[in-house]
Amino acid sequence: MKFGTRTLLLGTAFVAVSLGFCVATVRTIERHTLIVTYGIELAYYAVFSSSLWLPLAFFVYAVGSRRLTARMVACFTSAEFLAFCAVWYFLSHAA
Repeated sequence: MKFGTRTLLLGTAFVAVSLGFCVATVRTIERHTLIVTYGIELAYYAVFSSSLWLPLAFFVYAVGSRRLTARMVACFTSAEFLAFCAVWYFLSHAA
């Protein structure tokens, strides 16, 4: 397979964003004590792991569509940022 410079740079940006937000999420979770009530456990688990499974979902979509565009990487970066903000919000406002 041959890749152009643009595709390689977009792939590098994708990996950098993925790893950066994964590390930030794990370090943020490590700093807080998580108290989860029984009724909303599934929502908490989905939110706290979103920065970890979102890159995999995006990668599968990009491979399935056989393209990687700057718009896709920008949308992925925004989604990762929102996932990180959700983790931070829930940890900051945990009862």
